[in-house]
Amino acid sequence: MKFNYLLFIVSFFIISSCKKEGCTDESANNTSADATKDDGSCTYTSSVVFWHTATTRSALSNQGVSSLNFYLDGSLLGTTGITTVYTSAPDCEDQTAFVRKIAYDEQSVKVLNYEVKSQSNQLLFNGTITFTSNGCVSEELHY
Repeated sequence: MKFNYLLFIVSFFIISSCKKEGCTDESANNTSADATKDDGSCTYTSSVVFWHTATTRSALSNQGVSSLNFYLDGSLLGTTGITTVYTSAPDCEDQTAFVRKIAYDEQSVKVLNYEVKSQSNQLLFNGTITFTSNGCVSEELHY
């Protein structure tokens, strides 16, 4: 009887250890090397950089716009002035650009809506951005 009981316990642990759940997506922030079954707990990070040229700055300035408020799916990401301009897209490591890291879960690709509003809450730009795990999305604000 003791032998059967011991055999049952050992079998239980062997079987239960074979089905370890966790994040199995290697592009996720929290990949579990021990997981054999994905449990939907994966989390991801990506970055977005918003930028504009001198032409857009002039158009904004002519409208009385002095600062930009950035929203992603309705949540405020932050605010910046309009004076910093670029001739081409800055990378997501540029310290002078408006760069934000975005965290999300469930899937490695996420599509979110963005809006850019003036200091008086006037909608200036909007669209969608497709984020991929560990990626960097460059979005030009073009007038």
